[in-house]
Amino acid sequence: FNGARSAVGTDVKAAAVAELRWGSLRGADPAILLVLGTGIAAAIVAGGSVIHGANGAAGEIGYSLRGACETRGAADGRAPLEEFAGGRAIGERASELLGEPLTAADVFDHPDPRARELLDAALDALAVQVANMAIALDPARIAVGGGLMSRADAVLAALERRLRAAAPFPPELVPAE
Repeated sequence: FNGARSAVGTDVKAAAVAELRWGSLRGADPAILLVLGTGIAAAIVAGGSVIHGANGAAGEIGYSLRGACETRGAADGRAPLEEFAGGRAIGERASELLGEPLTAADVFDHPDPRARELLDAALDALAVQVANMAIALDPARIAVGGGLMSRADAVLAALERRLRAAAPFPPELVPAE
């Protein structure tokens, strides 16, 4: 392994490097990789590199406050957006609401209209934060990956609606490769 290089980073930042080199972020600068799974995180790409931030936490949007009424955040060990719109949270909240064990995947197809309302609220809360990132960063492209993309139609539609309504220059929105 003479001359071999290695690096350490979060799974999302490592995925962004791969998407930048070989995948859906190739040729886009600046860009965002949004990963929606059990949790929620993003990686920001600018100048051909993934931005790590002063503490390695750039793009950790799961910690985003959902609004002015949010009183607890990272200082309290909380991740407000992730606890509302992450895959685990969607499944847990739906299970409590509907009285049956559900995963986020189950919620997408559940016949109870309350499941649809819960899912729509979660996707909209997520979309607001993604739109705010797009306003702040003016990315050329946002690629979206993770487990929730098993229902890419619903996820991308929710993000696209907010981006088109809020961002002065909506970025291209694509599935991660």
